Amino acid sequence: MRLALDRAIAGALWRLPAGGPLFERFQAAQTDRHYAWSMAHPEHFSDRLPAAYGPRLTERAVEFGWVAAQRPRGRVLDAGSALNHRVTLTHLLPMMETLTIVTLAPEPESFPELGVEYRYEDLRSLSMPDDDFDTIISVSTLEHVGLDNRRFHGAEAVEGDPGRGAREAITELARVARPGADLLLTVPFGVSWRDTWVRQFDAAELDDLVAAARPARLSETIYRRGAGGWQRTTRQGAATAEFQRYWAEAVACVRLTLPG
Repeated sequence: MRLALDRAIAGALWRLPAGGPLFERFQAAQTDRHYAWSMAHPEHFSDRLPAAYGPRLTERAVEFGWVAAQRPRGRVLDAGSALNHRVTLTHLLPMMETLTIVTLAPEPESFPELGVEYRYEDLRSLSMPDDDFDTIISVSTLEHVGLDNRRFHGAEAVEGDPGRGAREAITELARVARPGADLLLTVPFGVSWRDTWVRQFDAAELDDLVAAARPARLSETIYRRGAGGWQRTTRQGAATAEFQRYWAEAVACVRLTLPG
């Protein structure tokens, strides 16, 4: 009943005049409501998602819920700062012992009062010691490594080959992870493609990225957004997915468990 009510409200809000402050506030509030609902119902991420699931939302509609369903534990590193939102931290922090967020530059909002530690470093060269974290989360971040990052709060990093950069980053993440730790990764998936600031992984490129971490075990879930919203699919079902202006039509969510 609550989900049906939320959908009815969402439909009404999307009929407001676009571009105005009232529309933007309602849109942001409804998006946060969806994120909160997804993280509070991890059971949906082991099976089919509900019908009409986030039909107008970006891949965050599934990424945050998928992360919550993995039950991140212990000392956690957020590599890329995708979790740096009050709604996300409210749901995920109780699962964790500590949370460290590492990104290139400070963002307009931060939450040290919630116990979050912030560090500003390049993922390809971290100053953290070996074997430091129990869980590492990287949500829609590795597709930007090695490319132009200035649009992200003016952050700057050395540009180069993005394939090599992503491998270097995941190798560093594996280094700072403890034996047996979990790496929870999401990246845009489908047709191989790149722009000046972002790229999309196809199956071969995703395999190349995962191999750099040398996991002992892995599990993978692919989601794709269609006319009826987001649903689980296969690599083949997402192979033709394209990257839109600011969002991906499909996303690969991969859990890597490192050797113990």
